[in-house]
Amino acid sequence: MQTSVPGLANYQTYQVSLILATQAENVHRIFGDELVPLEFPPAYQVATPFGADFGGVNPVFFESVPMSQCDSWLTVGITTGTVGSLLVGGLHFDAWNEQNGLRNERHAREGYIFWRLEMQATGAVTTRPNGQRAVVIAQLTLPIPHRGESARCFFSAKGRSTLGSSDVMLDWREECIEVFVGGNQNGYGSHALCAIDCGSHGSCSGGRCVCESGAYTGDQCQNYDTCYGIDCGRHGTCSGGTCTCESGAYTGDRCQNYDACYGIDCGSHGSCSRGRCVCESGAYTGDRCQNYNACYDISCGRHGSCSGGTCVCESGAYSGDRCQNYDNCFGIDCGAHGTCSDGSCVCENDGAVYTGERCDTCVWEGDGQGACYGKGLRPYLPMSTNLFV
Repeated sequence: MQTSVPGLANYQTYQVSLILATQAENVHRIFGDELVPLEFPPAYQVATPFGADFGGVNPVFFESVPMSQCDSWLTVGITTGTVGSLLVGGLHFDAWNEQNGLRNERHAREGYIFWRLEMQATGAVTTRPNGQRAVVIAQLTLPIPHRGESARCFFSAKGRSTLGSSDVMLDWREECIEVFVGGNQNGYGSHALCAIDCGSHGSCSGGRCVCESGAYTGDQCQNYDTCYGIDCGRHGTCSGGTCTCESGAYTGDRCQNYDACYGIDCGSHGSCSRGRCVCESGAYTGDRCQNYNACYDISCGRHGSCSGGTCVCESGAYSGDRCQNYDNCFGIDCGAHGTCSDGSCVCENDGAVYTGERCDTCVWEGDGQGACYGKGLRPYLPMSTNLFV
């Protein structure tokens, strides 16, 4: 809608509205961000308190300050200055004048005007005589162009959809809405504009880049995640497209291989298998094959025991490096008149003088004074001695 401005030569006032599609119930937000900004052209402003930044001007000022009805402002349906239902943020209204346009602040994540209670925005929808439902989103007072140039408005909008239910409310969203005001293109609008370069790994849809796969991210798909799709499991982390495995026990391009023997030193006499040391022969034992049994494989029989790799034989009857030799004369004393052979005493002179188990029994005591004479060994003595009976 456009009207001439009384008292302000060569200016014209326009109200910019969105026409709702059949499934759209209302408009509850207009907005812009760093990627798809909100932009309105330089426009005539009425100073406060009679002018307004958003929500329109209260009609009570129109009679006393007629120019107040020509103020430029943004809104979402409300045009009479009753702005308690609206919230605004991220828009630098103080810089908006006839020389400078309005744009969402660069440091702000988003510039916006929206309804506190989204469903109440339905009450701001008006129905035109032709049946179209419309929502006013701006009033602009602009100089009449000399060459037919049109001013450009650019923003995004969001609202409730009639496709929802009482339990689930659905929103519609349109980005990159472009509307021309005044000049030769007055009233022309579209929402198909997309001048965003998404590079070779994305495509623009609705004013935003849709990046291919999940490896590319960023507003313009400029960031490539070299680790996307690389699963290093629980024992590794991806860096630069390569898995770095924790400790040295895990290896493989995905840290999928586990070396149960990592960090296990079995010394020079064992080898690790499945996390345990297997010691060579039986001489080496211990969890690291650190113990050496010098007596391993040394049999000392029933009459000896091994110590330090050598057999220690029981008593003196057994000898030999394995206690295999038995001396059956060990412990048998045959005295001065016999020798042991095969476990028995053999008395001298074939037992003619001494006899007995230990060769300690005299065969015949001849002189009564301890002299022992054997058979056939009686000495010759004079008859006068009368020693014989």
